[in-house]
Amino acid sequence: MVAEDSRDRKRTGKCPTCGSKTVPIIYGLPLDPELIEEADRGEVELGGCLIWPDNPSWVCRGKEPHYWLEDEAGTLEADQ
Repeated sequence: MVAEDSRDRKRTGKCPTCGSKTVPIIYGLPLDPELIEEADRGEVELGGCLIWPDNPSWVCRGKEPHYWLEDEAGTLEADQ
């Protein structure tokens, strides 16, 4: 499975818990070299090849990462 291209989903917001920058988590096989470069720069997080409906959508870059699910309205909910 090819990685979902979520560059159009980039969030400029902050983690609701610690205020650190959030980045999208991309699931699937990252075949696009640009996507791999974005991951190397910390602009996205590669989440692996297993894709489940309840996988977190976003992670913050704080000292302790927090994982978030995004609902249809774009609201972040803590990943339990």
